[in-house]
Amino acid sequence: MQDFTKQWIILYRILGYIFLPIIIFYFIIRVYLKKEDLSRISERFGFSTKQKKLITKKQIIWINAVSIGEANTAFVLAEQIANFSKNSTILITTTTITSAKIIEQKISICCKDIIHQFMPIDLGFCINNFLNYWQPKAIILIESEIWPNLIYSSKSRSINVFLVNARISSKSKKRWQKIKKLGFNIFDYFALIFAQSDEEKNKLQTLTKNEILNYGNLKSEIINPIQDLSKINNLKSKIENRDVWLCASTHQGEEEIIINIHQKLKKYFPNLLTIIVLRHPNRINEVINLSNNLKYAVRSKNNDIKEDTDLYFVDTLNELTIFYELVNFALIGGSLFAIGGHNPYEAIRHKCAIISGDKVDNFKEIYQQLDENNSVKIIKNSNELYQAVFDFLSDKNLSQSYIDRASNFINNSSITSQKIIKKIDQILLLNF
Repeated sequence: MQDFTKQWIILYRILGYIFLPIIIFYFIIRVYLKKEDLSRISERFGFSTKQKKLITKKQIIWINAVSIGEANTAFVLAEQIANFSKNSTILITTTTITSAKIIEQKISICCKDIIHQFMPIDLGFCINNFLNYWQPKAIILIESEIWPNLIYSSKSRSINVFLVNARISSKSKKRWQKIKKLGFNIFDYFALIFAQSDEEKNKLQTLTKNEILNYGNLKSEIINPIQDLSKINNLKSKIENRDVWLCASTHQGEEEIIINIHQKLKKYFPNLLTIIVLRHPNRINEVINLSNNLKYAVRSKNNDIKEDTDLYFVDTLNELTIFYELVNFALIGGSLFAIGGHNPYEAIRHKCAIISGDKVDNFKEIYQQLDENNSVKIIKNSNELYQAVFDFLSDKNLSQSYIDRASNFINNSSITSQKIIKKIDQILLLNF
């Protein structure tokens, strides 16, 4: 099949300019809804709000992530590159305010030689503005970030683009396969693609003639250190000897199930406290409305957990590790409905046993491996979730057995990030 990628890119750019008024209107709405930072909206059009010369004279490695999960993965790679190459400054771009806050918190705590900007829109002039200003040595896209203008323009400038921790849904794979048959071979323009699992490797291999590599999943290396032990101790003093379970990174529809289960469990565990950490904190009012007259406290409002508090709603950022440290087991959300699940590694690293729904397509391989190793409790419906929580609350040793098996499993896996960086360096010669 002849490569018509250039022709497709021209058409893609023309369509982008035709729809530019709609795109601008879309961003005006997002600013109004506080989903964009007005003071930094120019960054979305490729104009930096930071003076590059005042920040760094080193070569720039640009890592792009979208939201929270990808941003945490990006930071794993950023820290490793910063340690590995004293010649490089890392530029991380994200698209959401939430992920931007998390990255900037991490930068302030542990790694000053990292810069954050919002990702430019994938329009020709926006990408060119960005590339002209930052002039990156290389670009690393995280997971499923396929931006045709960015990839093609960078390749045209002899800037190597890498896709790391790559994954693709079955639906997206079929869509890209159809486009590939028309001569749009954008996946061939990556210098290297690193899949996060064998399953993802096999799917991605159908989209390119180049070899797909699999060195493991970078999410296994995400460790969010506890910034303030006093927060844990304060919560422990409030909870004392109460029965407690955690529901982490919950999505719409899941909280209602969790609250109904809480009410059923209270018949057997009268002092039960259910902690719900929202994946999207801006949903807090919606979740409060589901409380069914139960007594609740909200973390962002600094409400105390009292003896009769049933539900503790956590609507703050970057505090999930505090609650993993606080409890013995947790339901990881995004898994009761077809959302794709969330990273199990963080809970395991913080010695927390995992319950998960079976809708975990985004992490299918690791959950399957954990399940085969009897290191995670997979449930298929709300009745099974109720029984699983009941069992963990009834048998305090059950959590520890899951924790031990899961910890042994992930500790036996090798360090993925170092392998990826060394392979990338064979192309870039960054003087690591």
